Amino acid sequence: MVDLNFRELFPSPFAFANFGESAKGLNKKLVDDINNEMANYQPQTQTRTFAINECGWQSGHLETKYESFKEIGAAIQQCVPPMLTHSGAEEDYAAKLKVSGIWGNVIFAAGGFSQPHVHGAGDSLWTGVYYPAGPETEDLDDFDSSKHIVGETTKGSGNLVLKDPSFIQKRLIRFPWRTKKYYGASVSVIPRESLLVMFPVWIEHYVQPVTDNTKRYSISFSILKP
Repeated sequence: MVDLNFRELFPSPFAFANFGESAKGLNKKLVDDINNEMANYQPQTQTRTFAINECGWQSGHLETKYESFKEIGAAIQQCVPPMLTHSGAEEDYAAKLKVSGIWGNVIFAAGGFSQPHVHGAGDSLWTGVYYPAGPETEDLDDFDSSKHIVGETTKGSGNLVLKDPSFIQKRLIRFPWRTKKYYGASVSVIPRESLLVMFPVWIEHYVQPVTDNTKRYSISFSILKP
């Protein structure tokens, strides 16, 4: 029997961070500012509704309008250089990338969801989502990623689903697999207050339908080339 070497040659990089209890004050400001923006919504100036159905809403870019959005942008910015260098970027280049175009999302009724989409390309390299609110959690500092980053078959209210970028090609392979890890699997992220998720712009993603009338708040952003 020959020795068999096994390597994963085409991985997709993702980054997760927990801002924990220290972000609770900022989270409240973010939710208040999103609610204020939604209450003063002007349809003629609102252009970012392409991804969410009629039970949801998206703002425009808010980092120059609200101090809370500027603050969360600065916090996310600190995560960018280590994330990019870990995924292969030169350190000098990674330090120049900037978080920009930060907007709020709200799903406010049962049945609300976000369609499968990507966040474009051009000057944008990575994108992500931050949750300023989520289900009640006793201790935000106690974070177990295995409970919030789960398999694709996990159904939940408003889960974020991240799809394998070669999903279509891989799903052409049909056999009784033990695991779908290498055959077009998707990953579900269960929302949690203070959770940050970042991924490349080519990753297609969507939000599963919300099953109750609890508002689901999230903040999206782009990470731009220098």
